[in-house]
This record gives sequence, structure tokens and C-alpha cells, in this order.
Amino acid sequence: MPSYSPPVISRLFVRGVNSTEVSPTVRLVLEAAYSSTDPATTLLWDVVSEGDPGFVLQPGLTTSTRLDLSTVAVRANSLQPGQTYVFSMTATNSLGNFALGTLNVTAGRPPFNGTFAVTPANGTALETSFLLRTTDWEDDPTSYPLAYVFLYALEDGDLTLLEASADGSERYLNDSGAASLRTSLPLGAEAQAYGLELVVRVTDVIGSAASVSREVFVLPPSAEDAVDQVEGGLGTIEDTIRERNWVSAAVLIEASASVLNFAFREGANTTAAAEVRRDLLTRTEALVRSSDRNPATVESQVGEGMQGRGGGGGKRVTFIALPATAAAMFWPLPHLPPFGDSR
Repeated sequence: MPSYSPPVISRLFVRGVNSTEVSPTVRLVLEAAYSSTDPATTLLWDVVSEGDPGFVLQPGLTTSTRLDLSTVAVRANSLQPGQTYVFSMTATNSLGNFALGTLNVTAGRPPFNGTFAVTPANGTALETSFLLRTTDWEDDPTSYPLAYVFLYALEDGDLTLLEASADGSERYLNDSGAASLRTSLPLGAEAQAYGLELVVRVTDVIGSAASVSREVFVLPPSAEDAVDQVEGGLGTIEDTIRERNWVSAAVLIEASASVLNFAFREGANTTAAAEVRRDLLTRTEALVRSSDRNPATVESQVGEGMQGRGGGGGKRVTFIALPATAAAMFWPLPHLPPFGDSR
């Protein structure tokens, strides 16, 4: 009978994570570094948790892999936030000699206790300056800093950014767990009494996120003033593009498009309105051309927003989106290559 040395497990670790705190909302991949001179060595993963005693590793239910491999994948949302789990792997050779490795993993809690307020509760597109303020966010001590984004919902339920850093870097809550934004807003959905859903999403360093939403009502200006207001904001759009603030430019374009479409529906199909529409189209094309992100990606996102994306699959967050209500006026973009063309 051959003589084999006992297996050796050097360590267990979480792939792609530098700490033992993980986000329970994402797929968790555990790996074992081990050695054995016996090719018939068998492996088996297990887990125990005092705080979540009913949790077991079960292929097809809580894992997407078998339990007799050196890697096991725990499905997203299987772990309970705030609980600690002791994962173990046993390596046993054909002589019955074995090694046991363990790894303590804590499922981090998402940010909590945050509030979100918007003032005023109603206003007029392109006229009213809305103040969005979120406060009092907390998290586990090892989960800071907390990044945040302000978003609003398109008519199909998808979410798009209200602001972003010009260089694409994340923005973080201050030491009091707060942040604010003053901005104009696009027209709300006419079918919902011009209601517009606003969202703040806060994410910690392990990727756990929490959101709070509020509804405001953003009404159209009078049909007589709508075209003049859009025209008066064209210079601001141009300046924002020049400053390379793509998201703010997209929000301004969307707000302008929604108001101008309202004016056309109300019969403001004048020569002046048509000229303003052409000027807005020119700035929309400038936004797509000027962005230093992948042009094909940006153009596709703009186009999806213009055409109106289909529902399903939950809410998505897009970089740039223009409203489905602008489709009749803005589609197709002039002089742009087809989607997917990387020119």
C-alpha cells in the first residue's frame, strides 16, 4: 500500500476581497489553497453560524457549485447581513489522514438610518431649483467611507444619474453622513400628475448599498413660456459640456427636451420653436461627441433613452439617458453612426 503524507491546507480566502467582511448582496467565491501527494484526496466544504443556524451549503440553493471542489461559490443574498459564518474545508486522503481549514466571514450590513428630503415638494421644470438633502447615514466601523449618488426615475422605471464628478470619481458623504444637491429637474410623468421619483443610493466599501426614494411633482411651464425657457438655457448646456460635466449636461438636455415636447404638444409648432429644437439637437450631438467615455456606449445610452427602453429585470442605472417622451423630436440623432460603431 502506498504511503502518503497528510494533506496540507495553507489557507482559505475570499476571491477578490482583502478582508473578511463581505457584501451579502453579491456572489461570494471561497477558495482553498491546499496540497496533497495522494491523487485520491477528497474535499468537502461546510459552514456553521451561531447567528444564522439554519444556513447550510446546498448546491442549487445556496451555492452554485459542488461542495467537493477547491472553490465554492455562495449565491448572492444567501448570507444574513450582520452575521458571522465559519466556513471550513476538509481535505482527506485515501488513508484517512485529513487537514481542516477554516475562515471566518462576516456579512456586512448595508448603510442604515439615512434620511432623504427634497424641497420644495413641487415645482416647474427648468424654473424651480430643488434641494436634495440626505443625512444621518451610518454603517459598520470597517465599512467607511460611504459613497452616494442622486438619481431620478425614467418613465420605464430605470434610474439615471442626476450628477456625477467631472472626472468620474466617486462622491462620498461627509463625516456626519450627509450630502446635498441643488438642481433643476426634468418634467414629471404626465400620466402620474407630473410625479417624478428621486432616489439617493449609498454604498459602502464592501459594495453593500441602501436606497431611499421620494416623489416630487415637476410641472410644465406655460406653453407660452416653454420655448423661451428652453432657448434661455442653451448657453448653460453648452458651458456644462465645455466643462466636461457630461451627466449634468445630459440632465439639462433631458429637462429641456421634456419641456419643448410639451410645448409642441400644446401647439407651439412655430418657426422659433423649430429653431430652438435644432439648437438643442446640436448640443445633444456635442454631448455625445465630446464625452471621453466610449463613444459607442454613450451614444447607445442616449439612444436607448430617446427610444424608450423596455421594462423588466428591475431598475437599472445608466450614465446618460434622454427621455422616451423626446423620441418624436430627437430620434434619430443627426450624422451619428449606427449603434455599436466605435468610430
